[in-house]
Formats: sequence, structure tokens, C-alpha cells
Amino acid sequence: MLYGISYYDKRGRMSYWKCCYDNRGELPPLYFWRDRTGHEVDIIIDAGKTLIPVEVKSSETVAASLFDGLKYFTSLGAPAATTGVVVHGGDAMYKRDGFTVRPWYYCV
Repeated sequence: MLYGISYYDKRGRMSYWKCCYDNRGELPPLYFWRDRTGHEVDIIIDAGKTLIPVEVKSSETVAASLFDGLKYFTSLGAPAATTGVVVHGGDAMYKRDGFTVRPWYYCV
């Protein structure tokens, strides 16, 4: 099941990114996903014909368990993408198990 994502900070201010979509009269194509058995992915990007899973973690190290939700989601088949992204608090950039690992500042 896909859930909508909050675009507001703790003070209730809307993100600039969300404002850009609002100005065009569109909704950002971002969702949270969790199934009945507890598998989850932090962000699902609806790219039209495919759904791209993204895990976001504040830790600087990237543990193997961070890929569990991505692996499960991509194993579901179309429209799920065959790969995904892990965004983390460190500086490392690489591929692991077919997934892209990027520091958070490459996503801003």
C-alpha cells in the first residue's frame, strides 16, 4: 500500500520542493510503502511507468540490512524498478548488490 508523504517540517512550514509542485498545480509523485508483513520502503518515486524505491538513513555507515526493503520491493516485479537508491549521512558513493548508494548532499 502506498501512503502519502508529509511535506511539512516540525513547525508546519512547507518545503520549497513541494511549493514548486504546488505552483504548477501538481502533486509530488512521492509515497511511503509498507506491506502487511512489515516490509517497507521510505520513499517510492512514481516515475510514470516505474516505481523507484529509495531508503533514507541518517547514519554514516551503510549496513547490509538497509537493503532489505529495497530488495523485497524490487523483487515484486513491474511496475517496481529493478534497482533502487540508499541515501545516507556519510560521504561514500558506490553500487552495492545492484543498488546505488549516495550521500544525502547529492540529493539536494
